Amino acid sequence: MGITCLDEVTRYTLKQNQGADELKIYFQRNENSILPQSTKFSFTSPTTDSTAANDGPAIDTTLLSAISELDNLTRNKQPDPHNKEQLMNELNQFETVVIAKIEELRANLQQW
Repeated sequence: MGITCLDEVTRYTLKQNQGADELKIYFQRNENSILPQSTKFSFTSPTTDSTAANDGPAIDTTLLSAISELDNLTRNKQPDPHNKEQLMNELNQFETVVIAKIEELRANLQQW
């Protein structure tokens, strides 16, 4: 998957998005780092045959391996989801991303 700084992996989330599993990995980066705070991967569900249809949804084997490794990496790093400081950091990061996107859209509109 191309992740080289395994010690910077802090947590991950897994969501279903339009028929694909979406794995998002979060990193603890230095303040001045130009590397992203998170990386997103999409895994399409493998096609199932009629005999496996009753076994539940199929999951990509690469995704299963990634989750297993991420569980080992983040075993003691998973933050309390109700930690106020963590939530504030996520909110501030999200706000920064939204502001940058709005500025990009405004710049595109001015070019018309």
